[in-house]
Amino acid sequence: MKNSLTLRTVASVLLAAATLTLIACTPNVEGTYSDPNGDITIELKSGGEAKVKFFHLGGPCTYEVKGKDVAVTCDGTTTHYTVKDDGSLAGPPMVGMPDLKKVK
Repeated sequence: MKNSLTLRTVASVLLAAATLTLIACTPNVEGTYSDPNGDITIELKSGGEAKVKFFHLGGPCTYEVKGKDVAVTCDGTTTHYTVKDDGSLAGPPMVGMPDLKKVK
């Protein structure tokens, strides 16, 4: 009985520690990001809601954060961005998109 209680206590502590680590390592990405010219803008709102503007086109989208990966989905197409150490978003490397800096 004592071993079972100790095992449950250890398991609970490990689960709590893992959860806190995951939360602490997930960056807060809410805000507005833009390229240097303002041609590309991504606004990430609470609840997974996003708004993307590419030149003069844009519309409502959604996003999901997993670690340092931000997956933005618009009209069924998902684009992955990486949160860099300075807080900017790096777009897909094959596209040649400049980093998007947080503006607000």
